[in-house]
This record gives sequence, structure tokens and C-alpha cells, in this order.
Amino acid sequence: MGKVACHTLLSALLATAVLLVALWTAGAFYYAQALYAIPAKSPTRDIPEEAKARLANCLFSLNNSLTLNPVDYENWYSRSKVIELGYAALPDSWKNHAWEFDLTRAIVRSPGTVSPVLRLALACAAGQRRLVPKANGCNGIFEAAIQRAPMYAYAHLRYAGYLYTEALSKPKQRQELAERVCQNYGFALSSLFASRLLKGWHQDRAYYDCPNLADRFTQMEPLNPISKEQWYLLGKGVARKGERFLNTNQASIIAYMQNQNASVADYEAFARGLAQFGLVKGGENILYSYLMGHEQDGKGWEAILRYLDNNRKALGKERMALALSLAVQRVVPEASSGLFLMDQARRLSRVDLVEAMFKRLVASFPDDPEIYLGMGRCQARLGRRAESVAYFRKAVLLDPNSPRLHIELGRAYVAIKQFNLAIDEFQKALDLSPDSKLAKEEMRRMGIYEN
Repeated sequence: MGKVACHTLLSALLATAVLLVALWTAGAFYYAQALYAIPAKSPTRDIPEEAKARLANCLFSLNNSLTLNPVDYENWYSRSKVIELGYAALPDSWKNHAWEFDLTRAIVRSPGTVSPVLRLALACAAGQRRLVPKANGCNGIFEAAIQRAPMYAYAHLRYAGYLYTEALSKPKQRQELAERVCQNYGFALSSLFASRLLKGWHQDRAYYDCPNLADRFTQMEPLNPISKEQWYLLGKGVARKGERFLNTNQASIIAYMQNQNASVADYEAFARGLAQFGLVKGGENILYSYLMGHEQDGKGWEAILRYLDNNRKALGKERMALALSLAVQRVVPEASSGLFLMDQARRLSRVDLVEAMFKRLVASFPDDPEIYLGMGRCQARLGRRAESVAYFRKAVLLDPNSPRLHIELGRAYVAIKQFNLAIDEFQKALDLSPDSKLAKEEMRRMGIYEN
């Protein structure tokens, strides 16, 4: 019975010890989180006594946990954070304790963990004099963090930011550091592309810092833009370097975009970034470089016409008219792009180009009612209302079961005051779609449908 009782007592003591450790660890975590409510730079007299008490309890829990388990790196790591962030509220007995000592203990006890090393590097970069080696600054600490976790993109991101500030203060090393800045940012951006981290200022900073340091475009290439937003930011980065830089590096830019298989949307975004800082003609040249290899691509012509339209004050309507004439001649007809070109020609009052594009579209898509609908709208907007009716009729003949086409034809009849014919078309639309709000509204306007 004595042995049984002894075993029972030992089991109870062991369970109690385990429970205490768990409680101390949980308490440390709780108080460490609560510590963030304390303003780190507030004078001691401005910190509430309750906050000071929480901090003292937090330190007490961490100390007990470290006494029981001195090899647990997380507790050393937590205590270093508590001491650093809550320095203003520390008891006097802790004022001279170096939080870096605890952080170093955490690093030694977890040789495979990158978090404490990166935190030490960031503290070094923030100007902690005790941490900055005279030889090469904080580089060694950042490189140690990356060596522990080469694929840890966040470490590369923060290292790039540190190298950028170093480059600004060391003109002689600027170009060497520029390449390292762009390489580290590029790795981080490609790894973190789908993460929330890049939705904030990190992406913008990368596309500011790298171009700002670079003295040639090839140094920016490691950024390796993936999205339209990144191509836009790269265009802005190049534009900030000025027109001379763009002219000098234009061939490299065009070759890079071709090698990257950049889409027409990417070209358009890059050109928009250039225009944002006044390099409008440079953006036009970049878009035309896409068309040099894709002169029959309707989407490419759409992109350049949109660009010219958005920048018509700087470039003039003549350039848009020239681009439109080339597009009508060279594009391989595709319904949506062809209709876009027709409408652009209509906006320029170029009836000849409207008709030329229409003929090419009809030759390729003779049974597509949308082609005739588009031509009818162009004619109507050009003031040729009677001529538009024939195209709307053809669209209806090709698709007689479309309420939308009957409504379009009915409106065309209203424009030429053929009201009886208009009512017939609106009624056909209602017969095909009794719930059509558009058809009902048109009938109300005619004074026929009141419900």
C-alpha cells in the first residue's frame, strides 16, 4: 500500500508541476500580448500603475517558466520582447537588464529558428548601437537570418530595405548595393505575390527603392513584375529617372518585356506608369514596340488607341487618327476589337474608317448580329438615323428571338418618327420577354403600357 501511495503522490506532484508550467507559459503569453497596450516611448510617470503591475506579473511568470525550463527558446524570446517594448514601465531592478542578452539566448537555444535572428537584425537596423558591428554594420545579422531560412521571403524584404538606407549613406557603394537591393526585393516579391503583406506599402516601397538606386534598367530586372499593378509601378519607377534614362535604356526595356512574354495588358500598364510622370511619348513608343511583333492583334491596337485617347492633350488627335488608320488596315478582324475600332472611328467622325472596318468584319462574320448592331449605333451617333434603321433590321433578321435587338430597332424607328413600327418592335420584345423592364419602359414612353 505504501508503494501505491507513493506512486499516487508522485503522479499528483508531476501533474501539478506540468499544470504549473502550462499556467506559467500561458500567463507569459497573455501578459506579453497585454504589454502591447503600453506606449513604448511614454515616460514612466505617464504609464498607469495597472499596466506596470501587469508587466511585473508578466516578468514573474516568464522567470518562473525559465527556471523550470531554461532551454525553451520561446520564453527567452518572449522575455526579450517584454523588456524591450515595455522598458518605460519596467521595475528599477530590471532597468539595466539587456534584452539583447535574452534574445541571444533564444538564438543559441534554437539554431534552426529564424525569427529571433531577424528581430535582432531589425533592432540593429533601427540603430541599437550595442548591436551594430563597426566592420559591416548589420549585414552579418541579416545574412545569418537568411542563411538559417533562405526561402524566408520576409527576411529578404527587410534586408532589402536596410540595404537601401545603407546605399543612400554610402555613395561609393551605391551601385553594388543597388543590385543587392533589387535582388532581395525581387525574391521577396515573387515569393509573397499572393500574400496580404504586399497589399500594403511593401510592394510600393520595393518599386520605389530599386529604381531609385539603379543607374541602368538591367539592375531593375530582378524585380520581375508579375501583375499589371507591378508593371505600372515599374513604369513609374523608370519615369522618375527621367526622359534621358528612358531613352538610353529603351532598347533594354523592350527586350526585357519581350523575354518576359509580357501581355498587352502589361505593356499598357507600364506605359501608363510612364505617362503618370510625364513621359507620354515614351509610353507610346513602348506600346508600339508590342505592335511591332503583333501588328494584327486587335487587343494591341485597342491598347494604343485607349492610351492615345487618354493622353490626347499631350499628343494631339492626329496621332490617334494615324493609329486608327493603321489599325483598320492591319488588324485581323475579331468581333469585339473590330467594334471598338469602329466606335473610335465614329468618335473621330471618320466615316470612311467606320465603313472600312465594317466591311472587313462582315466579310469575316457575316452572320453575327452584333456587327450590324454596332454599325447601326455608329450611324445613329453620326446623325445618320435613317441609314441606321437598315442595320438594325439586319441584326433582327439574324437573331429574331432577341428582345434587346427588337428594342434597338424600335428606338431607331422612334428617331425617324415611325411610331407605329416602333410600337410593334417593343411589343415583340415584350412577347419574347414579358418581364423586360426596358420594353415596358419604352411602351410607357409611347403611352401604351401603363402597368
